[in-house]
Amino acid sequence: MAGLGVEPGRSLEVGCGFGRLSPYIAEHFLQHTAVDINQWALAEATRFYPQVSFSSASATELPFPESTFDAVITWTVLQHVPNALIGKALEEIKRVAKPKSLLILCEATLNAANPQKDEQHTHDRFPEFYADAFSGRKLLVSEFIAEIDRIPSMASPGRIMVFGPLSENR
Repeated sequence: MAGLGVEPGRSLEVGCGFGRLSPYIAEHFLQHTAVDINQWALAEATRFYPQVSFSSASATELPFPESTFDAVITWTVLQHVPNALIGKALEEIKRVAKPKSLLILCEATLNAANPQKDEQHTHDRFPEFYADAFSGRKLLVSEFIAEIDRIPSMASPGRIMVFGPLSENR
């Protein structure tokens, strides 16, 4: 992350599920915290990845002080948040992120305009939606990815988006 101008200090993974990505994210930070609302998934994550700090929290109520994290990461989480709650979740992400932090999202956006109930989530949103929500930040990366090579059997849902500070001086 240092190559992206981010301090390798603290990271937050919102919606870690069973923690399959958590060790890979943690490799890049001095302290990584992963949260999810699913108690069973957290118990399994803790069992399989004891080196990672897991705790229970909702994306709409993150139990951390303002400006705590150098990076906040969500991977296929926000697409599951209902429209009525997405604003609160995005506000919480902004609140706990430091002003010069990175926000890294990966969401199903390929068919956002025409979600299919059997094939796509019904809450898919375009990258422009997230860019508007994080208007105080610059969209640094917005690229569709077909699959993740490093993690076996972990197909990507669509687009990775990286938001950074507006200022070039991070």
